[in-house]
Amino acid sequence: MSENPDAIPSRTVRLGLLGCGTVGGALVELVAERADDIATRTGVRLVVSRVAVRDPKRDRGVPLGAAVVTDDPASDEFPKWSPDGRRIAFSSNRSGRYQVHIMNEDGTNVVQATRSDNEAIEHAWFPDGRRIAYTESWERTFG
Repeated sequence: MSENPDAIPSRTVRLGLLGCGTVGGALVELVAERADDIATRTGVRLVVSRVAVRDPKRDRGVPLGAAVVTDDPASDEFPKWSPDGRRIAFSSNRSGRYQVHIMNEDGTNVVQATRSDNEAIEHAWFPDGRRIAYTESWERTFG
């Protein structure tokens, strides 16, 4: 794709990060420093819109500001945006076992969606955004 200095990005892609350590911090920094160049070359504006971290007070050397959406000391993993882009489903061990949780896109209103005796980890939104399918891990003893 040829560079056009007058090109206006035709769309915006929002990025969400789970964690902001060495790799995540470098990505935030790269997007901030090279946003105009990336938009000019690709026609796409990249924006880091959400970041889930355990300790929002820790200095990561990059500005996160309002992008931080979780600060629970548990492990929050496997985020999936709802089809309408207003909610995020994720797996977390906040209750001791991994369960699926749902929150608003800004990190508010966190609700535990599953209450399984097993770990509920992998999940996906139904296209209508009203339900979530998920898998559970089961331990089996053979022999």
